[in-house]
Amino acid sequence: MEKIIIGNVRTGTRGEKDKPIKLPYFDVHLDNSTSSLAVEIFNEVYNHPKCLKIKFVNQNPLVIGFQKYEGKKLVCYGNGNKARRLEEQGKRTNIECNPANCMYRKKGECKRVGRLYFVIKKLEDEGIWCYPMGSEKGIDNIKMRVDRANRIGKDLTADWYELYLKAENGIMGKNYIPDI
Repeated sequence: MEKIIIGNVRTGTRGEKDKPIKLPYFDVHLDNSTSSLAVEIFNEVYNHPKCLKIKFVNQNPLVIGFQKYEGKKLVCYGNGNKARRLEEQGKRTNIECNPANCMYRKKGECKRVGRLYFVIKKLEDEGIWCYPMGSEKGIDNIKMRVDRANRIGKDLTADWYELYLKAENGIMGKNYIPDI
C-alpha cells in the first residue's frame, strides 16, 4: 500500500492580522493540507522539536518551484520549465518558466520555494509529511545535500537524517534556516 501525504510540517504560523510569525521549532497546525488528526498525531509524539529524525521517500525528495504573488493572490507558479500565470481576465495560461531570464525573478518578485517530502521517526506508519520552504538558503542547504547523495550513489531512503533549524540574525530579526 502506498503511503499518503498526511500533512505539513512548518516553522511558521500566522498571528494577528494574518502577520507571519517565525517559529524556532517544527510545528504542525491545521491548514488546507493538514487535518486535525495529523496535528494530533504529531503533537502526541513531539512537543516543539528543534530537530526531527526523518527518512526520505525517494532519491528526489525536494521539489523546487517558483511563485509570484500580487498581494495574497498567487499569480504565477512554475517549475523552472513551465508555469501557469493568472491573466487580468482571471484566466490561467501556460507559459515558459525560465528563472534565469525571468524579469520578476530578477526584481525579487518571483520567489523560489521548495517542498521536502519525508517520513518522521516514531510516525513512519502514519504517512508522508511535507515541509514547505520559502527560505532560499534552506532550499540551497537541502538541495546541496540531496544532490551530493545522488552524485555519490547513496540511497537516501535507507538511513535516518536529522532535519534541524539553524538560527541566523537577519534584517527582520532571527531567521530559522533548515538544514540536514
